Amino acid sequence: MADFGPNVTQSPQPDNLWAGTQIAPVVADEVVLKKDETNKVLLRGTVLGRITADGLCVPVDSAGDDGSEEVWAILAEDTNVEEDDTPAPAYLTGEFSEIGVIVLNGTVDDYRVSARERNIFFKPVVPA
Repeated sequence: MADFGPNVTQSPQPDNLWAGTQIAPVVADEVVLKKDETNKVLLRGTVLGRITADGLCVPVDSAGDDGSEEVWAILAEDTNVEEDDTPAPAYLTGEFSEIGVIVLNGTVDDYRVSARERNIFFKPVVPA
């Protein structure tokens, strides 16, 4: 796993997760993912919410009322969460492809406003 220290800024690598020109810096940092025996592995691009009480991140869920209903970050690497709460790298800001991010509960449109408040932008990608 990559070592992302506090408030590390790095240049993104092109893939289907990114959208736009990335004029603003992409900020990455470590988050801690909550143990999840149901999903077991969260994939790169999963949109994360953060539980206010314990600070652990989970897939964002519009039905939540614990903080996880608001976008916090985008997971940067596939991460196994089956056995323990697990540190993982995540993007805290950036422009992301609507078709590249993974929303497990609802649709990208359900989270567009809360993502915007965190300087995370979901953009349509026009095929070449």
